Amino acid sequence: MYGQGQGVPQDYTEAVVWWRKAAEQGNALAQAHLGVAYDFGHGVQQDHTQAALWFRKAAEQGNSHAQFQLGLSYELGHGVPQDYAEAYFWLDLAAAGEVVADMQKDFDKTRDNAASYLAPADLSRLQERARKWSEDHSAHTQGAPASVTPISATVELSAPSSRAQTSESSESTLSAQRTARLKEQAASGDPEAQYELGEAYHVGKGVQQDDAQAAQWDLKSAEQGNVSAEFRLGSLYGNGLGVPLDKAQAAFWFRKAAEQGNVYAQEQVGLDYQTGEGVQRDYAEAYFWLYIACAGNAREVVAGERATERDAAAVYLRPAERSRVQERARKWLADHSAKPQ
Repeated sequence: MYGQGQGVPQDYTEAVVWWRKAAEQGNALAQAHLGVAYDFGHGVQQDHTQAALWFRKAAEQGNSHAQFQLGLSYELGHGVPQDYAEAYFWLDLAAAGEVVADMQKDFDKTRDNAASYLAPADLSRLQERARKWSEDHSAHTQGAPASVTPISATVELSAPSSRAQTSESSESTLSAQRTARLKEQAASGDPEAQYELGEAYHVGKGVQQDDAQAAQWDLKSAEQGNVSAEFRLGSLYGNGLGVPLDKAQAAFWFRKAAEQGNVYAQEQVGLDYQTGEGVQRDYAEAYFWLYIACAGNAREVVAGERATERDAAAVYLRPAERSRVQERARKWLADHSAKPQ
């Protein structure tokens, strides 16, 4: 509630207090929220080490999004030593989990980024480790009760970083070749290559990490209608990464992605209208976009969160107005049913 301003003024500091209470009792969703808070400095001082700690606690309970964030932490070296083997392990688990369809491509791409730094034998061992972990933890779901104690993976690889270093020279050469081709394709105007080059700069794969360069390539791709680039550009503006912090620009690009059917962007646009962040507060528009977001495929816990967000906007509308917005949303969904993102 406090994190999204649902029925109360938005207050990340207060949200963190309640997330921490639940997280310390083992609630995986609260642990993941707390990790995000530390990662971005929402309501607490930014601390990537604490973010990784809470992502791990949620990841060990099977939360796919926390597994993704933990894998990304290892890939970037945020809060933990950079370790592509550990990154791949957690990203492989995340990609195999209950992932919203819109995010599957991003999960797979990030996992494959980590894989490109590893030898084939390492990948096979990590995949086997991930399969064993999944079997051992099949009873622990993302919605595990607070009493469940996180269980750490029991199969470990010895010195993963040294194995990556063994093939460092050949991997570096291959990465340079891939990056050169990608730059050539991006410069020729290919929007997908521009998006991938932006991603390379965003995570520092094959190039020096540079969010300003990432934003430039994302902009080129977004201006050609690439929905993934539109969404990430919104995130960059929303967090001031590589560009000046600009909530209005963030809302603009989230809206572009939402109109192409990106369910995460639809949810964000709804929340922007609900809180008045980057746009004028408008509960009817908030309800419209959150209603549409709720129609997307999502695992149960995500669907429940979106329904709560939608209903929080609905309380500000009269019944007749709610009915009109619902009809408008149903028409939008019917008109856009052939263009899922």
